[in-house]
Amino acid sequence: MLITTLHETTFEYDSPIRGTFTEARLWPVSDNWQTCHQFSLSVDPLRPLAESRDYYGNMVLNFNIMPPHRRVVVTGHSVVETHRNPFAPRPLLAEFETRRAHLDYLGFDGPVECVPELQELANTVGLNQGIVQAQRMSQSQTMGTMMQRQSLGTDLFEAVQALNTLIYEHFTYAPMSTHVHTKISEVFTGGKGVCQDFAHVFIAVCRWVGLPARYVSGYLVTGRSRSAAGASASHAWAEVLLPGDGWYEFDPTNNLLANDYYIKLAMGRDYRDVPPTRGVYNGRGIQSHLSVRVHTIVEDDDIGGTREEGRVAAHELVG
Repeated sequence: MLITTLHETTFEYDSPIRGTFTEARLWPVSDNWQTCHQFSLSVDPLRPLAESRDYYGNMVLNFNIMPPHRRVVVTGHSVVETHRNPFAPRPLLAEFETRRAHLDYLGFDGPVECVPELQELANTVGLNQGIVQAQRMSQSQTMGTMMQRQSLGTDLFEAVQALNTLIYEHFTYAPMSTHVHTKISEVFTGGKGVCQDFAHVFIAVCRWVGLPARYVSGYLVTGRSRSAAGASASHAWAEVLLPGDGWYEFDPTNNLLANDYYIKLAMGRDYRDVPPTRGVYNGRGIQSHLSVRVHTIVEDDDIGGTREEGRVAAHELVG
């Protein structure tokens, strides 16, 4: 499936500011499941861009605006071809990636808190450290038959899939009910949230039982014939590493495995690592308006046609 995306973010301030420094993580990933054929980023006022990669391998575009200004418009344009198989994992590149995943994606910090409710969710779906350890041992040793090893892997996948469903059913999707700094303890208390929050809860439960899990920022394309929660602007879901297998993508907001309608922009430990845009500035100006407009054109091989979709959000909060 070929998807063209226009992502426009507008920042407006009540008085002039200067010395703006901004990072944008809007360049789609190219990997086993999607290929970014084209990407461009423009800034108004016009500024030169610097490219870099962050610790997690995400492409980052940086720019600064020194003269006084009251408005900044950042526009990303991409053409991405998706070719996902939801039930096939993203393979590990090398053994070191497994070791690094256990260092980077097992900890609790910021919004991904270690709270008692995690154990309750894990127990409900039969996800525990025992089944994780058994699967890990079956892959690292010659113990058991191939059938036994496959059975353990199937049980673990099904437990994680059940967790995806449980979060979808347990919490209420409520736009504007949370913000980018919301912690999962607040989500459990309120019983509602947006895609960012549900991804954080999913990640926390996986880490609780010893499964490395990471946060994914991107888009969920819907179109006229499909509807999905969290598709108003940017979207968030999660990846979990199953021992001896690879990374699987789960979307607890919609009870789905990521498919061809998902476009991955960046990944990290949690939202703080991968906001679509982030920056600082000098001056007394207060941000008076922030708007995000996302427009997509989809060439769908299944229907042999093209459709367009426009979405407008009042903020950069995913979900």
